[in-house]
Amino acid sequence: MGAFFSFCKDHKVIVLGLTTSGILASVGLLYYRSDKNYKYKEDQEYLGPLNTSNNMYESVNKNTKKQNIFDLEKDTIQTRFTSAMNAFDSISNLIRVNYIPNTNCLEPQTIVDILQYTIEIAGDEYIRITLANRKQRRNYKQNSQLNLYKQYILKYNEDIEELLEKSQAELLQRLGVSKDIFEESMLALMEKGFFQQLYMLQASVKQKIKEKIVSYQDLSVQQVKEIIRYSIKILKQQPEPFQYIVNQMMNKNELKEYIPNAINMIVQDFTFQKFKVEEEDQIKNLQKPECMGDSEIHQLLGEIESTMADVMNQLGLGGIDSIPENFENFT
Repeated sequence: MGAFFSFCKDHKVIVLGLTTSGILASVGLLYYRSDKNYKYKEDQEYLGPLNTSNNMYESVNKNTKKQNIFDLEKDTIQTRFTSAMNAFDSISNLIRVNYIPNTNCLEPQTIVDILQYTIEIAGDEYIRITLANRKQRRNYKQNSQLNLYKQYILKYNEDIEELLEKSQAELLQRLGVSKDIFEESMLALMEKGFFQQLYMLQASVKQKIKEKIVSYQDLSVQQVKEIIRYSIKILKQQPEPFQYIVNQMMNKNELKEYIPNAINMIVQDFTFQKFKVEEEDQIKNLQKPECMGDSEIHQLLGEIESTMADVMNQLGLGGIDSIPENFENFT
């Protein structure tokens, strides 16, 4: 999505927080920063009191989410197009485009709003793409058609990236903001030393869209722990088709950037096969107070983070330690 990911790709950085198992990446972002000495207060003096809740738009749409899921498979291209255009009209009226005085750079809050409202615009199509891809790729996995399974994992990542890019581009056009201005504004913040902050914001945006698929499963704390332990087991033992797909992707440079996402999807598919629990179910239940306050879950999330880091390091792809503390130290 724009300058940030282009910048990471240009410097061959693969970041762990965006791509590890959904059980870590979604709520784990909260655990990760709560356990680190994260220099947030000082950063806020520059970034300002950023509103990251999208409360205005969520309050309007919270009653339609359930219906959206069941309608999408019946939708035509025209109905989806109409729905998307209505979303653009609603959201573009909520974003205030402000520039830092005497510059061509957008204010941080405007950047945050553009990134987060992109999720709302892409939401319905994201649900449709995700549900359709899950169904097809799991059918290939069940029938041991691993080449086709790998292709659908790659297709999903490419489709979602394209969806977010197009949604953001359309939103920028409606706001009268050029893509160049938006990306230059992002880079300006990076150059001021806010690389990690933008990284975490982008990570939260990429994970937040997953909540568009509504979960109806309630899990106990013990069930959540069992799922995390099983995810760790998959990462450590790397069964088929894990090894097959990762090995194939490692042999092609153009596919390496998708490996972390592919690992996440493979882990999620194994988890669903065993527990009939989807990623959105894990996200919802991990955010329950009884899970957020459980010390063993904290420990397990730390273990899955370190296990994923080990996997990435074994593949020579780096991990969370590849993220620089400061843009100026980024080489």
